[in-house]
Amino acid sequence: VEKEIANAFLAADKAISEYNTTNKSDAGTTGTIVVFWPIGRKPEQAIVGHIGDSRVYSYDNAGLSPASLDQTQAFSYLKQHFADSDKVDYSTMSVEERKKFGKKFRRAFMRAVHGVKYGDLTPSEDAVDLAIVRSNNHILEHALHGTGDKPAIYRTEAKPGQRWLFCSDGIGDNMSDED
Repeated sequence: VEKEIANAFLAADKAISEYNTTNKSDAGTTGTIVVFWPIGRKPEQAIVGHIGDSRVYSYDNAGLSPASLDQTQAFSYLKQHFADSDKVDYSTMSVEERKKFGKKFRRAFMRAVHGVKYGDLTPSEDAVDLAIVRSNNHILEHALHGTGDKPAIYRTEAKPGQRWLFCSDGIGDNMSDED
């Protein structure tokens, strides 16, 4: 399944490259693919393929949790302020680790972008340079634009009754976790 997802991104990137060449354009986009597998058998998993800053969230009894990580310069900068930031890789993190990191990262991001203060951030996490985060928030490190960028692909648990939210980066800029 992961190979098919990677091939779908590769085909999209190739089509964009051909379009750009033909039309002397610099078009590009972000994207997300989620495949639920195996369908109808337990345990079911969601295989997430993601590139850029379009987002996927899962929602269950524990609340809203990010199922994708932005591939932006702001995210890379913020990640440096977290302990064990070299281990922040959704493909190797457990579901609980993803939820914990995702929520804490989101709080640091909201503090950086909107000045909202959260008490559970460490001094390093709270010391991010607001100007750097704000100015690099929408600068993509990876996207589909005909240059062969690779998507992040990883598996996560899919539970009965769980809901999934696919959205652009704009939703995170205008809504808190509570919303």
